Amino acid sequence: HLARGSIEDHGPIISTDTATFTPVCGDNVADLRHISSTASPTSIVADDVTTITTTFRNDGPDAVNNARIFTSLPTGVTVNLASIVEPPDWDCPTSDDNTIDCTFTGTSFDDTDTVAVQYNATVHSAACQTPTVGNTVTIESTISSSASDPNTENNDGDVDVVVDCTGSSTADLEAIEFSPVDLRE
Repeated sequence: HLARGSIEDHGPIISTDTATFTPVCGDNVADLRHISSTASPTSIVADDVTTITTTFRNDGPDAVNNARIFTSLPTGVTVNLASIVEPPDWDCPTSDDNTIDCTFTGTSFDDTDTVAVQYNATVHSAACQTPTVGNTVTIESTISSSASDPNTENNDGDVDVVVDCTGSSTADLEAIEFSPVDLRE
């Protein structure tokens, strides 16, 4: 049934029927967000390894089926490819040891679902040679999908690892000069 009224005279619209309106959108809406990034240990000597864990969540309201997590490691930092812990329904193939590119392969990354990617990263002494690094390297990760994301400002996260660039994991030996002593006296 149609509502009655007149457009010309802007008179009252009268209807005795009710209708339910369900909006239909072409895109899913999903607020994908970074929860945390951690390093263990957070402070290392150059050429040592730290374990990185990055966690993301879909805050909804819709599920997505093509989420992607991408990490690009800074100069002098490499990932141990065998150490990548792939979450269930995620595939993290690597073409080199400077990026981690995980894609969701399951049916639905639902709202309220959380995912964590973990891997070992080596911070090489070459990172200490990069002028912008100083004694801290920052590892950044991001999550994305084709869904409409109402807040893309919360998709990225990073973790800092403090690097001791003055030493190495092996002890430095220093030569000590001794003067001969005559013990026959």
